[in-house]
Amino acid sequence: MTRLRPRNVRTRLTLWYVGVLSGVLALYAGSTLTVLHVSLRQGLDRTLGAEYERIEDVLAETPDGTIRMGGHDEGEGLVEVWSPEGTLLFRNPEPDGETLGGPPTGTEGSAFASMVARSETPL
Repeated sequence: MTRLRPRNVRTRLTLWYVGVLSGVLALYAGSTLTVLHVSLRQGLDRTLGAEYERIEDVLAETPDGTIRMGGHDEGEGLVEVWSPEGTLLFRNPEPDGETLGGPPTGTEGSAFASMVARSETPL
């Protein structure tokens, strides 16, 4: 049985350098992807929170109990407001006729919910 151990010192050093460099590059790539993921996730959370606050400030309850958007923000984005009982309170008209498809379920204690629209668009 023969061993696959190189006899030449140059070959051994080259293989050792390749192994160390591969490990360092893998560590660098992993740490970079982790930092990028965390940074993008925090940015998305900040943006979603700001958009939620903006929409919350623009929505107004009318004297007849319905909810409508006031100000100049009408028609921006896809917005649906659902009661805790699951009743649709407000939906802004979209030019494409796309809807979110119903109230979020199984998200007790969460202010936001991720969904997929009927057209398979992630929201």
